[in-house]
Amino acid sequence: VQRESESAATDAIPENEIDVLVVDDSVMTRKLMAKTLEGLGVTYATCENGREAVKMLTGENPVVCAVVLMDKEMPVMDGFVATRELRRLQFAGKIVGITGNALDEQVSQFLEAGADEVVPKPVNRAKIETILCQYNVLPFDAVVRDKDTSWS
Repeated sequence: VQRESESAATDAIPENEIDVLVVDDSVMTRKLMAKTLEGLGVTYATCENGREAVKMLTGENPVVCAVVLMDKEMPVMDGFVATRELRRLQFAGKIVGITGNALDEQVSQFLEAGADEVVPKPVNRAKIETILCQYNVLPFDAVVRDKDTSWS
């Protein structure tokens, strides 16, 4: 697993542990999320589809991850299917579904698949900070809202 973070504090973190996994087929979205996560000093990795995420989190030598930011629409394996498969394989971390169409039906499908919550796009830095604080990845007093880095 390639861990990505600018923080020197991550040196003591085991190789197979990360704070956040970003799962999105958009290169631009992954880059923007990476920039935000780096700014927050959290460890993270990225995947471009659900199948990669399932393999990373439940395969041989699985990565321990606190929060998965899971896009809904992706090729190979979409967010609904990946979330359902992760829960079937007893992944215990938090899964946040991210969708460009926050229709009640899509929110319900994500929650039924096992997501802990669903947020609509665009997602900005403030929303990511809130999510990471809510799931104890960041302490509440560490949140600084100096930029609005949104992506869709």
